[in-house]
Amino acid sequence: MTALIETPILIARALQNAPDYTFKSKHGSLSGARWQHPACELSTRHMAEHVLVHHLSGSTRIERRCQGRVTGTHSKIGSSTFVSCHHETDWHIGSQAQVMHLYLPQAVLHDFASEEIGLDATPEIRPFFAADDRWLAGFFLMLRDELESGGLPLGSSEPFLLDQLQHALIRHLVLRYSNLQSNRLAAFECAGARARLSTNRLSQVIGHIEASYSQPIQLQDLATIACMSKDHFVRAFRNMVGQTPYRYLLTLRLARAGQMLRSRRELTIAEIAGLTGFRSGSHFSTAFHKIYKTTPRRYRDEG
Repeated sequence: MTALIETPILIARALQNAPDYTFKSKHGSLSGARWQHPACELSTRHMAEHVLVHHLSGSTRIERRCQGRVTGTHSKIGSSTFVSCHHETDWHIGSQAQVMHLYLPQAVLHDFASEEIGLDATPEIRPFFAADDRWLAGFFLMLRDELESGGLPLGSSEPFLLDQLQHALIRHLVLRYSNLQSNRLAAFECAGARARLSTNRLSQVIGHIEASYSQPIQLQDLATIACMSKDHFVRAFRNMVGQTPYRYLLTLRLARAGQMLRSRRELTIAEIAGLTGFRSGSHFSTAFHKIYKTTPRRYRDEG
């Protein structure tokens, strides 16, 4: 049996070039990279993961071949392509193109199907080329903004956010592109739309977030308190609170930081960032500016 190769390593060997940056979630289930692909011929064989590709910029002269047949031509900027690790695919890239990759292990699909839908079989995601999928375009825009805004070391991200994004992404791929029967998918989607937490469970979850907001919080921890799967918990929380768990946590951290900026003037901004759960002073400053439209220093000086 041919040994499988981690996809970034396989691509780097073929291109003789490293990615611009890589990123990986805390538990290693979601990872990715941004690449500058030169004009080249590239083969994807014996990959250890599926690859979701988003075309950021550059040449659209991209051609996909499967078993010697051309199965896709002319990618579009802003489009997305899914490359299955079960298929051997050849690529012709006419000139330099910038793309972002997400690497999805088969185990992620299996766990989602088992935990969220109650299936023993792993759904198959049908390969697609240059799909004009607005949801995926928005997803990659959000992810890229998180990675490249300057708030975190390049290639790093908030583990809670990546975990939450992973579940949203897998749900989208399964619902829109999998081989599961439509009635099963409809039942799953309907159950998620109706998901609710009891008042007591919601109070316990919010209590945990408020007591632990300065520490790393895992999505699984909150789902366990709610006695729900992670996907159903995220949807139930959003249905009842009006925002995702990560957004609630971020808003709480920023509110507490805003209070401390004016009440604890002996503390530096970097110290306040650490005390309110941000991974760096720059991460805090970037997040603060997005919400308050001013810098933490200016906010403190105006108080």
